[in-house]
Amino acid sequence: MNTIVIQNCKNFIHKIMNFMSEPNDKKLEELETGLETITFDFIINMMKIYVENLDKEIKADKKWRRKNGIVVERNSDKREIFTKFGVLTYHRTYFYDKKNDTYIYLVDTVLGIDPYDRISTAVAADMVEYSGDNSYAKSSQYTTGGLKPGDDEKWFDYWRQFMVDFFVSLGVKKENLRLRDHTPEELSHYSKATTDLEYKFPFGWGELWGVANRTDYDLSRHIEYSGKTLTYFDPVENKQIVPYVVEPSLGADRAILVLLCDAYDEEEVQGDTRVVLRFKPEIAPIKCAVLPLSKKESLEELARKIYHDLKKYYHMEYDNTGSIGKRYRRQDEIGTPFAITVDFDSLEDNKVTIRDRDTMKQDRVEIGNIRDYLKGKLGF
Repeated sequence: MNTIVIQNCKNFIHKIMNFMSEPNDKKLEELETGLETITFDFIINMMKIYVENLDKEIKADKKWRRKNGIVVERNSDKREIFTKFGVLTYHRTYFYDKKNDTYIYLVDTVLGIDPYDRISTAVAADMVEYSGDNSYAKSSQYTTGGLKPGDDEKWFDYWRQFMVDFFVSLGVKKENLRLRDHTPEELSHYSKATTDLEYKFPFGWGELWGVANRTDYDLSRHIEYSGKTLTYFDPVENKQIVPYVVEPSLGADRAILVLLCDAYDEEEVQGDTRVVLRFKPEIAPIKCAVLPLSKKESLEELARKIYHDLKKYYHMEYDNTGSIGKRYRRQDEIGTPFAITVDFDSLEDNKVTIRDRDTMKQDRVEIGNIRDYLKGKLGF
């Protein structure tokens, strides 16, 4: 077994536990950094072996199954953490000695599912010997779906702020966003509290994202009509609990519409109207365009080489039709942050001109330094 991989997974688990014990933006950022640095496909295979071996140890070692002649109770709990990459599903299994009212061992498993397929499914495990200190168990209470009664208002407030911060992080102007709490008359029958994030569209304020504190309404109704037990066992309070639910609801179409509306801009440049989509560079569909000054073969050959080199890293466009001014305008209209012009001087000095969409400032950059230049501007 690769001990380095196991240690990396343990460190990652501890970051999750640290976040869940006292959620805040800094800890979430640390958690997301861990997601970026771990090679998940490799961990999947290694951790599957680790978990399988762990299960064998549990079955083989009598202290896992029986202590002082008393059967040890095995229970599990499932949580979710929402990150910028996707939902981390966190699964805890614990072994409880009913006679002595103590926890013997805890096993943590994390399943990460990314909507963009950047992260496949990752499995990590951490075995912790538990010796009566409840702080570790308490830290597993925090979640969004499956909340303990009493934690719902804190997480409702968390999501109210998260909705604003999320769109501001995508480049949406804060003055175009506002939170509107539903009045008692507006509240749905299942809702303890509901807040809409609204955006100032060209046609007026409209709902973008909503979050509702649904308490235990959903699962209580399922329990009532299905006759099934849908509670979970809280190891701290030593009782079964019907989970509360705080439900954020966001549609992809409205989100895209907001990004388009907020990015759209018109300005006068030398007597002409310039139309620009001022997307934050990280979310611009096309990151960079390569524009040879003319269709001369020598320029085309160099421009194509630059284009294909950069295409390994970014979504690119190649445009060789029309005047350079018209091509700049076309890229402005689709929100391309940077345009690289290959001119006749490029054949002599091995440099290109890189134009910034928003400022229209132009920098002369060595061809060998283009990638570093863009990394500095785009952050990747």
